[in-house]
Amino acid sequence: MSLRLRLTALGTIVVLLAVGVFGWITVTSTHRALLHRTDEEIAAVASGLLTIAQAQVERVGSGRPPLRYKRLEKIQLSDAFPGYAIVMTGAGRRLPLPRLARESETPPDVPEDAKARAGHGGFDLAPNYRARVVKIPETDSVMFLAFSLEKVDAQVRDLRDLALVAGAIVVLLSAGLLVAATQYGLRPLRRVVDAADDIAEGRRAGPVDPGPEHTEIGELTDSLNAMLASVERSASERDEARARTVQFAADAAHELRTPVTAILGYADLQRHGGLEPDRFDEVFSRIYDEASRLRGLVDGLLVLNRLELPDTWEADPEVVDLAEVCALAASDSIAVDSRYPVTIDSVGPSAALARADEVFQMVTNLLANVRAHTPQGTTTTVTIHDRSDGVVLDVVDDGPGVPDDVRDRAFERFTRGPTGGTGLGLAIVRSLARANGGDSGLGPPGNGGHVWIRLPRSERHRRGAVDS
Repeated sequence: MSLRLRLTALGTIVVLLAVGVFGWITVTSTHRALLHRTDEEIAAVASGLLTIAQAQVERVGSGRPPLRYKRLEKIQLSDAFPGYAIVMTGAGRRLPLPRLARESETPPDVPEDAKARAGHGGFDLAPNYRARVVKIPETDSVMFLAFSLEKVDAQVRDLRDLALVAGAIVVLLSAGLLVAATQYGLRPLRRVVDAADDIAEGRRAGPVDPGPEHTEIGELTDSLNAMLASVERSASERDEARARTVQFAADAAHELRTPVTAILGYADLQRHGGLEPDRFDEVFSRIYDEASRLRGLVDGLLVLNRLELPDTWEADPEVVDLAEVCALAASDSIAVDSRYPVTIDSVGPSAALARADEVFQMVTNLLANVRAHTPQGTTTTVTIHDRSDGVVLDVVDDGPGVPDDVRDRAFERFTRGPTGGTGLGLAIVRSLARANGGDSGLGPPGNGGHVWIRLPRSERHRRGAVDS
């Protein structure tokens, strides 16, 4: 069953039950009220006949015959209430009373325990009467009265028929209104379904028109729009990732082709005897340089690949003393080439949450960039700042700085400056920083090169600072 049909059926059933209960209560209450009115009328007639009944008992008690009565017009009831009234003496004799409006064709059956029912109010009597037994004062006789319930039954029957007709009309009208209301109320849902079908078949793109606020339809459209936005974002990210993968493969192939071609060229030259003995040192030096470059490219690509695959990258951050790690990296850099001095300056605490080997590699890459892209004698200063957003390393040199034409893409892979290199150093630095929950970027242009690295502050350090 559709939602529209279920709502209509449920509403119709509820209305039907309500109308049925209301009709039953109305008919039952009316029937009780009519019986109560009949009891009152019987009591009134009994009160009017009480003197006559006493006279009849006295006549019989004195040995005279009881009176015979014709229709008594003054106390007659409406023809709608045919009745029956007699006096029952203690000896069991039945004495006549004035006839009521009309005598019933089928007199009621007087119960054997009629005298015992005196003073107990009205009661039902076969075949279709309401009866009452009234004790005659100062005698052992009683007066028995019974009124037909034909008119009561007719009135109840008419009311029941009216209730059925009116209830049927109300149920039909309610069903029609429910159909119209559900049709109108579900129109926004139909629009959502149509829009979803159009999106699925490619006839349109999201989002779906929002529904009324603070309603289920509004919540549905909001959720659908959020889902569509998420799907579009995922598709965009997937396309970007695919494009990056294709571009990365092309760039990697291009970058790897150069050193491999050079090494193969020199090897082929030696194999065919075209290499003079006096050039052996030069050629093998070039082969060594190209092989070193090839190894640097492969190592850098492996690091970047490890960082971009969540299943293979397992971050295990720990509290790292950045001043100590930077000092080790500076010592190694000076050992490689002492013509590039490095100084470490720590401003405040330098404890950060990161992996020590990644921090060491980030600083090593930046110092290697200084040696590769600045003239001899360039001084590098590594300053460690404790800031509100984390611990920041500023690596500043007094060299020529990053050229303006590559600043916007300095952290992209295979972005090389005028002096060459693999073009992976800064890309690795940013990837490692972000893998540790931080970031990296360039400082303002001018006054040499400036690269900053931000890492999360150690919780242990933060608690220590609070305690102090």
